[in-house]
Parts: sequence; structure tokens; C-alpha cells
Amino acid sequence: MADTFGNKLRGFSAGNDQRRAELKELIERKSNLLTKLDPDAHEATFSVTLAHYFRRPFIALAYQRLVQEEQQLIGARASVGWVQAWWRPLHLTLAATFVLGLLIHVVMVTFFAGYVADGGPVTWWHVSAWDF
Repeated sequence: MADTFGNKLRGFSAGNDQRRAELKELIERKSNLLTKLDPDAHEATFSVTLAHYFRRPFIALAYQRLVQEEQQLIGARASVGWVQAWWRPLHLTLAATFVLGLLIHVVMVTFFAGYVADGGPVTWWHVSAWDF
């Protein structure tokens, strides 16, 4: 993947009138959704963040689907190989899985220490040892 950094890659595919019309309609739909998702943002520079998914999950998902549709329409992933094109979504999925597993581990060890110890003695710090 390092080979593509700093290289001038092939640009997006040339558009015909039909593709331009489709792109214009798609950008209008994105702009309309964006006013509901983040009224102060600009469509050309906006990216959906985790905060958007927490505040308005369905609108954020709909906006992200339109972004993916736009990428397919303009051929954004055609300038790199398929491995590199799919590495970022795969990496994000793996990272989210790791963080979720870590959170589950912390909650289980902290609040359900007896269950985690399988009925044996609990030998680590946990909330149940606090005297409330």
C-alpha cells in the first residue's frame, strides 16, 4: 500500500451527460440528508463520524449509503487494486470488533467477577469488593 502514497494515480472516470445528471441528483439527495444530519456542514467536505451515528443513526447510515453510491458512480476505487480499496473498511470493522471485545471484557471482569472466575475465588480488583 505504501507504493500508492505520493504517486499520481489515474483520476476518476470521465463522465458523460447521463452520469453527470445522476451525480447531480445524488449530490442533491446527499445535501438534503446532510441538512438533517449536520446543518452546518458542507457536502463537499463532510464525513460521517461516530458522533453522527450516535445522534441520528438512520440518517447517518442513509448518508453513508449515498456516499458509497457516489464512489461507485465516479469510480473512486478504480485507481487502486481491490485489496487496497477494501482494506480501510476491513480495518475499521476489525478495529470496532476489537474495541467491542475489550469493552465486554472490562464490563464482565469489573461487574461480574464471580461469573468470570467460574465460582472460584476472585483474585483481581472489582467493583463488588467495594463496601457501599
